[in-house]
Amino acid sequence: MDNNFRLDRSQFSKLSFEEADKEINDYKKNTPQERLENANRLIAIAYNFSLGNPPQMDKTYFKARRLNNG
Repeated sequence: MDNNFRLDRSQFSKLSFEEADKEINDYKKNTPQERLENANRLIAIAYNFSLGNPPQMDKTYFKARRLNNG
């Protein structure tokens, strides 16, 4: 999938309760895999990276330590 959509953060739409309920019910008809793909696409658009090449996590930032239980 390529990232050719642009997320316009200044736009939104007000929905009535009935319209919002219909949107949720339509969304729930998607399979869990389709929901995950949609979420990944929105994250990629929001943070401006390609779905095929996501940024790598900086693992040097985290430290492991042993907990003292006593």
